[in-house]
Amino acid sequence: MRTKFPLNQSQLLHTKHLSALQKSTPSGHSLSFFSSSSSPTGSGFSLSPDITAIYKRYTEGRNPSKLVLFSLNYPGSVFVPCLLCPSNKALLIAENLTLSFILRQIDVAWDAQNLNLHANIVQHVGSKLIQQEGDCTPVLRHFFNIRSYEFCPLFILRQKFNFTYSFWTSGNKTVNRDTIGSINFNSILSNGKLDQILQKNYGLYGVNFAKFEFSVVTVFPAVANNFAIFLLPFDTTTWILLVVSCITISSLVQISVSASGFSYSIVLKKYITNALFKVTAMLLGQSEKGDGTKIFAKRRVALIVSTVWSFGCYILMENLYQGAMFSFLAVPEFPKVPRTMEELMSSKLPVLTTSSFRFYSAAMNGSRRTVTTDSTLKGIIIPQLMVAASPAYRRLLDSLDKRIVFVIHIGTSVEDIIRNISNSKPLRKNFETSEPFVIMNAADDLGYFTEPIRFLGKRLVIDGRSGEVGFRTATVMSGYRNFVFPRFYSTHMRLVESGLVETWQHLVRSSDRLKEMRKYGNETFKKFYTQINSDVTIQPEFDEFVLVSLEALKYAFALCGAILWVGVVSFVVERRAIIVKIFKRVKAISGNFLTRRVKGFGKWLKICVSND
Repeated sequence: MRTKFPLNQSQLLHTKHLSALQKSTPSGHSLSFFSSSSSPTGSGFSLSPDITAIYKRYTEGRNPSKLVLFSLNYPGSVFVPCLLCPSNKALLIAENLTLSFILRQIDVAWDAQNLNLHANIVQHVGSKLIQQEGDCTPVLRHFFNIRSYEFCPLFILRQKFNFTYSFWTSGNKTVNRDTIGSINFNSILSNGKLDQILQKNYGLYGVNFAKFEFSVVTVFPAVANNFAIFLLPFDTTTWILLVVSCITISSLVQISVSASGFSYSIVLKKYITNALFKVTAMLLGQSEKGDGTKIFAKRRVALIVSTVWSFGCYILMENLYQGAMFSFLAVPEFPKVPRTMEELMSSKLPVLTTSSFRFYSAAMNGSRRTVTTDSTLKGIIIPQLMVAASPAYRRLLDSLDKRIVFVIHIGTSVEDIIRNISNSKPLRKNFETSEPFVIMNAADDLGYFTEPIRFLGKRLVIDGRSGEVGFRTATVMSGYRNFVFPRFYSTHMRLVESGLVETWQHLVRSSDRLKEMRKYGNETFKKFYTQINSDVTIQPEFDEFVLVSLEALKYAFALCGAILWVGVVSFVVERRAIIVKIFKRVKAISGNFLTRRVKGFGKWLKICVSND
């Protein structure tokens, strides 16, 4: 491999043994050869300033290989420069041994010279929460002061390679120009990020996939305490069929069969009282005479419907309807909410999301950057799914996209959002939380909201299942592809393969959530701490069975009272003559009784007066 530098032809080395050395370079060794006709100065281990000025720019080159130097004045020697040393020193290696040994020796010498980055700056693009010091021992208590997933991998790299890392701040939007490389953890692979990787010579340390999950926030189960409880056991279609059945059966009652054939007559009063009312009472299980054939008397039509009646009256109504009504009265009704991603897309529930991505645009040493913050769902996932979606699926995605409300919790703490949700208060006056709604975030972000809401105990959180719908994003760890990239990459891969990176991420998430839980009181903190250490999921508490309350039955009592009042009025109207006679008789009896009592009291009073 040969790297292009701004040199003229007289500075290039034209010897045949270089091609032989390049061809024999073992797999895994990458060397860049540079030659000059000038001689090393002094003791032979220092380079002239003109050569130093050229190779010092090697950190900016798009080349991860190792740079070694030759000189025409020393054809049997190889010079390994120290690219980041403050002085222009180089290491001389004699060529008096075998070629393979020389390559190994060059490899070792180059690492010794250049893997110490001498506290030069490696730019970290992204979170500014990374502190400079911390303890990455995988124990939970050590992570209460660590605020970012990226700290421990970056800390290990810094310890091994002796560099200083800095991060770009969105306030002044400037980047340190004195950088020797850059590294970026967990950037979402958007179109802009992909273009940046391809154009800016970034290499990938790894690719991960973040899956999006959802949870429904709703009210706790409660028994129905309204008149609708008497309608809930059946849906609308079933009730319509029952009404049709009542009318049909009542009409069949009016059919008479004789030797001369069928006859049909209907009198509205008899139809309502003798047929429709009785059939309805039997269907609703409110009649002692449950045998449907009795209402047909001796009519032959009873034989036609008796078989169907046993199913309709006994099985359907007396078992299903009455049993379901008791269940609705005594057992809290669990909310009907979407449980799968397919059901969520077909529902009309509003969706809250906070998962976001930031796109930073600039070269590694650019003086200014621009940043864009957008919803991951609305800005990346849904647009990508719509590209290859069928028309029907595209309509579902479009409906979901319109229902998504993106809340940036910059300037608004997660605690404030959670407290508003728990207390059913709106978020920023544009998202109502008193009604059931959905929180849809990346799986790691979702728990930051759902777990505190669960532990506060005021709202019920039901976790959904994503199923086969692919709501996920690719996140990449990337860095500038120069001579330090291969060593950074190999070190980071060993951390990943050992499981340390995953362990650190779990500990950071746990410590972050514990710190959030502490804000909601000691009781909540202790419960969550117990759950983390015991790996036990604490289920929400609510009564699975309650006594039937008067609140629910008051509608039945009101209905019975109304019917009783109608009955009393009807009785008075029909029996008014008898009632008048009864009242006259009572009046006469009570009048005679009062008259006798008054006379008796007068006699007693006279006796008392005479005695005095």
